[in-house]
Amino acid sequence: DYGTKKCLVVLGVTMKKFVEKKCRLSHEDMSVLDISIVEKATASSVEETLLIVAEKAGTPVQIVSDKGSSIKKGVADFYREEFRSKAYIRCNTQGGDSHETSSQK
Repeated sequence: DYGTKKCLVVLGVTMKKFVEKKCRLSHEDMSVLDISIVEKATASSVEETLLIVAEKAGTPVQIVSDKGSSIKKGVADFYREEFRSKAYIRCNTQGGDSHETSSQK
């Protein structure tokens, strides 16, 4: 019974493909990295899913999402956990939320 549950689908694309396609991606370019079905979507459940994905596929360079408050907080918490010495995080709210980070070298 999925009627009352929430589903978080994490899609990924390699940086090589992203550059080759000049940021013009289609569904065929992406792979499913994780599907998480939960009773209630919380920032904690989003962060946990992102930590699992990062462990399997590497740390995301960019995350694009809808404007859901749980997702926004979960992404922010994930980046705080993963990048204590980050150089920047940029959020773009046009269409969906885009979060970028880059580590200081």
